Amino acid sequence: MNNDKENKNDSKAKRIIKLISKFLTYAVLLLFVYIVSAIVISLVKHTPPRILGHYVFTVMSPSMEPEINVDDIVFVKTVPIEKVKVGDTISFICIDHSLEVYGYTIVHEAIEIIDDDGTIKITTKGTANPVADNAKVTKDNFIGIVDGKSSLFGKIYKTLTSIYAIIYVLGLIIILKISQDAIKKIKEVKKEKEELELKEKIKQEYIESIKHEKELKENEEK
Repeated sequence: MNNDKENKNDSKAKRIIKLISKFLTYAVLLLFVYIVSAIVISLVKHTPPRILGHYVFTVMSPSMEPEINVDDIVFVKTVPIEKVKVGDTISFICIDHSLEVYGYTIVHEAIEIIDDDGTIKITTKGTANPVADNAKVTKDNFIGIVDGKSSLFGKIYKTLTSIYAIIYVLGLIIILKISQDAIKKIKEVKKEKEELELKEKIKQEYIESIKHEKELKENEEK
């Protein structure tokens, strides 16, 4: 009795583990599809990827080292410029024509904020730079506040932004889906075959039983 109860509990635990494993697998798969889709869309539109409400940028210069290094990715939350405080790391478009990075996205620290007749103007500076930036940041070129960064995801993101990597990941997802469907179909066919074999076995046993009873009856009559 106890063994039956233990077997039932083990079976239930295995089903729960299997369901959790299946859920996590699909969750990771959906996350990959979501991220890759965001990257593909960004490449087509020539805009930075937007993932989970954040713009994702790869840092290309050492101006914010050691806090933020080259190839790190930063997560930028879009907020009104009025939300910025001194000490925040912000993202903005460079509007200084004298710089080679004119038109590029910059990530620097806000070191001074002034209100010029209702217009917020922010002075910025790279922590590794000796002087502050010449041009002020206003709402016209302001993007948002950096509220996260990652070196690990920077490496992963750099790999994923390769068109070959995107094709590979998409192909892998398609193959995985086809494989799952194929395995499911094989299991269904196997189950149907086992059911047919069981029915045939029961049928044969029934026929043998009838035949045996008939032989017994004939022997009794003799």
